[in-house]
This record gives sequence, structure tokens and C-alpha cells, in this order.
Amino acid sequence: MIGLTVSFGCLRYLEVEVGTRYRSETGRVASRPRNLETARCAGVCFGQMQKSFRESRCIAALWLVVAALPLNPAMGHTLLDPQKVAQLLARIARSRAESALGKTRTERLDALYNIGAASVELANLINVDFQAHGSSDPELMDLIFRRLQQYGVTINKTNDGYRYDLAAFREYLRLAPSGLHAAGSHFALLKYGEAPEHTAFAGFDEVEKAISWKTDFIRNYPRHPGVSYVQLQLARDHLRIIHLLRSESGLGDEEKETQAVQHQNAACRLLKEITARHPDSPEAKDARNVLASLGR
Repeated sequence: MIGLTVSFGCLRYLEVEVGTRYRSETGRVASRPRNLETARCAGVCFGQMQKSFRESRCIAALWLVVAALPLNPAMGHTLLDPQKVAQLLARIARSRAESALGKTRTERLDALYNIGAASVELANLINVDFQAHGSSDPELMDLIFRRLQQYGVTINKTNDGYRYDLAAFREYLRLAPSGLHAAGSHFALLKYGEAPEHTAFAGFDEVEKAISWKTDFIRNYPRHPGVSYVQLQLARDHLRIIHLLRSESGLGDEEKETQAVQHQNAACRLLKEITARHPDSPEAKDARNVLASLGR
């Protein structure tokens, strides 16, 4: 009975969704084209209807699968919205096609970046559900992963949740290192590419490389909306390298201690800049706490 009710609701959603989008785009019921221009417009409208239909069908299919899954009390009150998941899957599929078949290089690159953006959004959505319950419904995850595999997208299960492998962003930077979305691609790699379990045990060379990468980002993209986040992570890298220097140095090792002081000063400058330029940001709150712990 539940499945029947959901099925009817999905069919009605599909009917309304396609009908509404078509009417809003054309303002009339389709008729036989009378000339070449009308035929062209009708073709465009039909293509838009097909896209709407595919997306609505994806949403309806996911609703049906969710409705058919056995109810697990331990996983009740799921935060995963099947409609949102299906929309993201449809967006990834559409972007994958456009990245290969787009008429211009700009269209193909935009689509490639959108694959990454939608994949990150999907991984974050799954993680909200995972963090709320400590696990995710395996059948629903299997459905999502099978669909992603068809689109060439990989989201891996890790100790702390799910992580997109960021392949689209890396490919974008390979193809267009100075492109329109280069800053966004670098930011995605900086924000989502460092797993906590890896950075916690990073060695001296790895931390120095991370410092160089983040410093370059701030210098190249000073107006990027995520710059305060990168500054905060850079300050933490400076403090992390202080720990590595002092843990390896012996008493009287003045050169390493001098380097440690330089890194601490650099960290403090970054933290103070965050509080001055972005006083109401979440990063500013963290920066004040770090400065207080350093007695600054």
C-alpha cells in the first residue's frame, strides 16, 4: 500500500514537473511546426522536456527504491532527501555528457567543474546523514554508488564518512590551469583533499609542501571567498611544523628554534588578519581561540 501510494505520488510529481517546466518555457501546448525557425524552437523545447523527464524519472525511481527498503528502526528519521539525491545524480549525469559533447571548450570545462561541484555536494549530503546516525542505509548507498559508477564518479567510504576523490577538479586544472574555475578547483582540493587522519601524522616535508601550496593560493586568489579558511589551515600548518621542529631538536639547537619562532610569528599574523578582515566568520572564532592558546 505504501509503495502504491508513493508510486502514484511520483507519477503525479513527474506529470506536474514536466508540464510546469514545459509551460513555463513555451507558454503553450506544442503544435506542428510551420517553418524552420518554429521547428528549431520546438526541437529545443523538446530537448528541455526530455531533460526534465529524465531528472523527474530519476527522482521517481529513487523514491520508489527508498519506499521499498525495509524499515530499520536504528536508521529512522533519515536526513537523506531522495529528491535532492536524485537531482544531484541527474546533474552529474548531465554534466558528464556535456563535458564530452559540449559545443565549445568553455562549455566542456564548465561541465567538468560542475561534475566535481555536484559530487562534493552529494558526498557532503551523505555525510550529514552518516554523522547523524553513525552509519548509512547500505541498500540506499549501493543504489547511489552504482549510479555514480555509471557516471565515472568515485565517492569512497572512509573512517570518518564519505569522500569524493576530486578527480574532476584535478582534470580541470590539468586542462585549464588558469581557467575560470581554477581557483574553485584549487580550493576544493585544499578543503576536501586533506583527510584528517593523514594530516595528523604528516612529516616535515609534507607539511612544508602544504604550507607552500596554501601560500600560493592566498597570493594568487586573495579575493576568493574561501581565503579565510585557507589562511586558518595555513596557520595550523605553521603551528604543526613548530611541533615537528621542537620534537626533533635537542637542547641548544638554536637554528631550529629560530625557525620555530618564525613559523609561530607567521601563524599569528595569519590569525590576526583573519580576525581583522573577517571578524564575523567561523574562521575568526577559531582564530581567536588559537591566539588565546598562544597567549596572543
